[in-house]
Amino acid sequence: MVASLWGTEKFVFALFSLLAWSGLYFLRAVTEERHLRMANNGYAEYAEKVPYRFVPGVW
Repeated sequence: MVASLWGTEKFVFALFSLLAWSGLYFLRAVTEERHLRMANNGYAEYAEKVPYRFVPGVW
């Protein structure tokens, strides 16, 4: 019983870690895109032509 509980705790920790890092990466990407749009470097025009952010054809 103790071994299965320890395995469950590891799984929950790994899942939480994966979700936390993915969330941080998403926020970093959105922040970077906002900074690129603020700079007058042509990114805003490029972003209008390319409708997808992360996964082509999905989102």
